[in-house]
Amino acid sequence: MTKVLTQEQLEFRSKIYTGIFWTSLAVILLWYILKSTGLVQTPLWFELLPFAAATFGAGAFFRQITIDIRDLKMRTTHLEKDMHYVKANI
Repeated sequence: MTKVLTQEQLEFRSKIYTGIFWTSLAVILLWYILKSTGLVQTPLWFELLPFAAATFGAGAFFRQITIDIRDLKMRTTHLEKDMHYVKANI
């Protein structure tokens, strides 16, 4: 059985995943700027940092899309119930 989330819970989760997404993009941009200016001589783990940030960003983006789809499904279910009510009263 799937857990039904309230609108407030969906909005809170949406803010979290949006924050993760933008933070990962900021990390990639910062790494690119530092690397291109030569300010940082990077070890291997730091060179792999953009890939890790991109992975987190992609995961947050995917999670946000699934939350939006769930929200749309909930709304269409409510519309479907309302339409059955309208048809029954006609």
